[in-house]
Amino acid sequence: MRDPNNPERHLTTRELKTYRRALFDKQDGICHWCKGEMVFHEACPPGQNVGNVATFEHLEDSFSINGRNSYPGSIVLSCSTCNGKRNKEQEARVIATLKAHFGTEHHKVRRGKSIQETVQWLRAQGIEPLE
Repeated sequence: MRDPNNPERHLTTRELKTYRRALFDKQDGICHWCKGEMVFHEACPPGQNVGNVATFEHLEDSFSINGRNSYPGSIVLSCSTCNGKRNKEQEARVIATLKAHFGTEHHKVRRGKSIQETVQWLRAQGIEPLE
């Protein structure tokens, strides 16, 4: 994530941790989407996937800005369940766009590409997959 005061620099791991804590406190530990209670990741047992862990959520299209290049002002916290659901919905829209434009050949277009790479490739073709 980029430093809002110096766009040429990315926040360090420690700064990200501090920022996540500040957001957690600002949001009173409540998920941006479902309004459920979240736990701070340090409270989660190691290696355990708990659905209410606070995760960074990009309010802007994270496929186009790439999480590392996003700015803190465009980030909130959501529980890992909501964050995962939102990612799956975006992936489904990308796949639907591929099917609409490439029919039964859509799997060949996507072969070996991540969703983010597929989105970038589609945009290079003049196709907007997330509208």
